[in-house]
Amino acid sequence: MQLHELTQLSAQARVQAMELLWQAMTEDAQHNAGLIPAWHQQVLDSRLARMQAGDEKISAWEDAKTRLRDLTQSSR
Repeated sequence: MQLHELTQLSAQARVQAMELLWQAMTEDAQHNAGLIPAWHQQVLDSRLARMQAGDEKISAWEDAKTRLRDLTQSSR
């Protein structure tokens, strides 16, 4: 697939494609481990530790997506 093909899709279809791509990347996290820069892994590890300690507020992914969509639609 080429970039110009993606730009022909609707915004909704591009978001759906991005979500599917992200899902594919996360499902194969062990294979992709070398793609994450060390500094980024440190940030992720720190956030995970805060979450496990109960110091980080978490949301279900579907709830977070809904909040983000609402925020972006209300800012138009």
